[in-house]
Amino acid sequence: MIKINISQNFLVAKGHALFAEKGKDIVCAAISGIIFGGVAWFEPDKIEFTENKLVPSIALKLIDPTPNVAVAFSVITVQLKAIANSYPNHIVINEESYE
Repeated sequence: MIKINISQNFLVAKGHALFAEKGKDIVCAAISGIIFGGVAWFEPDKIEFTENKLVPSIALKLIDPTPNVAVAFSVITVQLKAIANSYPNHIVINEESYE
């Protein structure tokens, strides 16, 4: 199962969806595509991004959450939630309150 933690300025995704065998897992591909596609939009000085292939995880932290950066981050989180809603047995999202 992929576990995703989201707060106002960061997200961390860990694990494998285990929807299908490696290389054919559309759920993992969707999550990776959303995150990596989103990261490609940001200017490098606006975020910190790390990937660990040994312990499958991806972390994204906003350094300079300008309004445009915040909107882009929101788009990423909405897309991740849409996939999680479609595949609840393979993805869980924990969202920290930012009130």
